[in-house]
Amino acid sequence: MLGIAREVATVLEKEFNKPIFIGEFGCIRHCFENNNGGVDYVKDSIEIFKNLTAGFNYHTYHEWNFGLYFSDPTKETPNKEKINSELVNCFKEFLPKI
Repeated sequence: MLGIAREVATVLEKEFNKPIFIGEFGCIRHCFENNNGGVDYVKDSIEIFKNLTAGFNYHTYHEWNFGLYFSDPTKETPNKEKINSELVNCFKEFLPKI
């Protein structure tokens, strides 16, 4: 799937000579459990986006199914005890420091 997305984005970028913005990508929380490949997907996605010089944002900061935190946003604020540490480490490794 990522290969197809890369091909489409490359064609669009060349055809229209405009920057590409990937407006939300991510994995549901279960992709980060039991070695289901969530971190690999995120790393591969970021690598593709950076090679395309595409802007992007990860979906989402604090949502029970997709978020950086595995807490229910309707019941509690994000806390370090429920953080997706694999995803945090992935971001630290693959995203530039600001």
